[in-house]
Amino acid sequence: MARIVGYAQAGVDPKIMGIGPVNSTPPFFFMTSWRYATCQRAAGGPAGGPSALLGAHLRYDSSMSDQRFDMLSSSESGLTYVREKRGGVMRVLTESELADFNDPPPCPQCAEQFGCEHFNCAGEPMLAEDEVESVAPPQWLAFAKACGISREDLDRLKLIEEHEGEYRVAPGADMRTQEIVLLLNER
Repeated sequence: MARIVGYAQAGVDPKIMGIGPVNSTPPFFFMTSWRYATCQRAAGGPAGGPSALLGAHLRYDSSMSDQRFDMLSSSESGLTYVREKRGGVMRVLTESELADFNDPPPCPQCAEQFGCEHFNCAGEPMLAEDEVESVAPPQWLAFAKACGISREDLDRLKLIEEHEGEYRVAPGADMRTQEIVLLLNER
């Protein structure tokens, strides 16, 4: 049995996915007079996941679970029987479907789960400013300083060509390369 003690909402820029809990948690704590420790006790331990009740003054506790499901069993055919931790709904998922459901772990430096400045969407660490200046090719230096790049992005930049004033990449490129092309074309 559960009891709703309060809730809060906050409007954020749609470009920043996943940041809603950061802005909505402080009003929730204010309205309910709860503290983070109270939420941990109510949940029977650490809050239900990295983004659950994550406020601007809270840090990510590495003991929190990053998995959305409890694994019940798996078959030799590649099917996995799981139960959602939040709703208790049971599902049968393939390995690729299961991987799609698992959210990335939050950044250990800032606790942001999506879109932090320390890691790109591929989960690769971004280079520091002084590293960018020393390793980025001159034609990409302005972009690298403005948007940030990882070591792996240096190889991806070699796959990008400019054609009639627009940047393009060969079909079959990974998602991060496609993201870089979108960022370049927005500039």
